[in-house]
Amino acid sequence: MKAKFFFFISFVFFPLFLVLIFDLFFGRYFFSSANVNETENMYTRHPIYHHTIKPNFNLKQSSGKKVYAICSNNLGFKSECNLKTNKNFDLAFIGDSVTEGFGQPYEKTFVGIIKKESKLKVANFSASSYSPIIYFFKTRELLNDGVSFEHLVVFIDISDIQDEAEDYRDCVQYVCERILLGKSNFLIDLRTKLVKNFPLHYNLYKKAKNLFLKRPNRFYEKGTTYLDKNYNSSAWTYNQEVSGYGDVGVEGGIKTSLLYMEKLHKLLEEKEIKLSVAVYPWPGQLLHDQENSLQVKIWKKFCENKCSKFINYFPVFFEYLKHQNKNQVIEKFYTTNSIHFNEDGNKLIANFFIKNIL
Repeated sequence: MKAKFFFFISFVFFPLFLVLIFDLFFGRYFFSSANVNETENMYTRHPIYHHTIKPNFNLKQSSGKKVYAICSNNLGFKSECNLKTNKNFDLAFIGDSVTEGFGQPYEKTFVGIIKKESKLKVANFSASSYSPIIYFFKTRELLNDGVSFEHLVVFIDISDIQDEAEDYRDCVQYVCERILLGKSNFLIDLRTKLVKNFPLHYNLYKKAKNLFLKRPNRFYEKGTTYLDKNYNSSAWTYNQEVSGYGDVGVEGGIKTSLLYMEKLHKLLEEKEIKLSVAVYPWPGQLLHDQENSLQVKIWKKFCENKCSKFINYFPVFFEYLKHQNKNQVIEKFYTTNSIHFNEDGNKLIANFFIKNIL
């Protein structure tokens, strides 16, 4: 009996132990997709609205020969470096990484430019991978925490529909994830540790989850990029049958987005705070969509009798297509190999807002 036991230990558990050790120390070198980007160090878990930016964050970054700092203030909002502020603001913005100003120092983001030019007290509540459910939960939590503002501008991102359909769900008291390991804050934190420390096992887990739960991969077709017509994060505006939207599909993602924007509207209305909604194209919309995109139609209709302003940036970008080819316009306003705005793109967004909204 003892011999069988030791045989089992030697030939089953010992190899598994070696694989685990290998994964812990070397897995990240073989599964780069599971690596944590340096800028992700600025984000931290939040018990109510999933994740946020760490307060008083300061990280030096380099882009070519340029070195700049990515910073947050004492409240955990992206801002100028070493900024201490109170909780009272005139104007607030919320959106995902585009509105956060991913890859740009605060002064070069459109929120930072608007703040400088308007002389208003401006707050940026945005963070990467936010969507309407988090816009609602975070705004409500900030108001409960004593943060005040007169006007909130929501920059709805093209990817918000997929985030609502595929990533997030309402766990009543907080935002959780639509994944096997993600029904509580404890499990979400466990998943985060698995991603960082055991990327080999986490990749195997993802493959098993997609196989047994029969959920399509977020990439509609292997090898596609954000410029391809079938890139599912952006293709939904002209192809509602696109894959990568879980069991609820594109229609379910739109429905959920509208639900939480309606909740946000009611919350702000009760507090007598103005709400505006802004929409803007990804490179995929400039390449494959039309100016009167489904994204425009949805949020223009939503804003009827609800919004102080509906801010439509599609005509602003499509105007350039009349004089330049599509790739030139994308190169002019978007960061290389990214859906985020470069310095000129941020200036375009800010200048239109200052001229037409303020």
